[in-house]
Amino acid sequence: MRLVVVGADGAGMSAAHQALRTARAHGRELEVVALESSGHTSYSACGIPYWMAGDVATGSDLVARTPDEHRALGVDLRMRSEATALDLDRGRVEVRDHEAGTTSWLGFDEVVLATGAEPVMPDWTRSPSGEPLPGVMPVKTLDDGARWRELLDRRPERAIVVGGGYIGVEAAETFARRGVRTLLVTRGPEPMSGTLVRPVAAAVRRGLEELGV
Repeated sequence: MRLVVVGADGAGMSAAHQALRTARAHGRELEVVALESSGHTSYSACGIPYWMAGDVATGSDLVARTPDEHRALGVDLRMRSEATALDLDRGRVEVRDHEAGTTSWLGFDEVVLATGAEPVMPDWTRSPSGEPLPGVMPVKTLDDGARWRELLDRRPERAIVVGGGYIGVEAAETFARRGVRTLLVTRGPEPMSGTLVRPVAAAVRRGLEELGV
């Protein structure tokens, strides 16, 4: 039996290893193939702003488990391999290998979709060709963090952070600590109001304001 996991960050690799452990505990044969379109896996997304701030030395320090470590535990992990289509009738996934420049079909018995959420990028943030405008970027992946570190090294004067969840709050803190005049925009009554009770969320807001956000 083959399980294909699409997306090899936290949720995807947790699912992959749990499936292997369960199969082994019941004496069943299971092949697990994990597809990851980027070059990174199993990293701390919430640590990216602290890498941007300089508290973390390198992006590699945010990686909990490398691709080779996953493979040593029995997962056939394929990096820079993007799932581009699912054929549920035939039980197969179309895979684009970005390193080899090839496209092929991979059969599966079961499939787990663990791609995570895409950042919301309004139309006004994009050029006519669909690319983000200069200076408009998400904070989601290690590649994003590397781009932000490069931009912050140029000492920008102002920043707007859209979103007051964990990473938005951390990013606003990072910008303020690096001397950037920062505005945080969130549609909730307080930052992190969807996660924290109101008094605690208000304390987060006061902490940000003390930093100059």
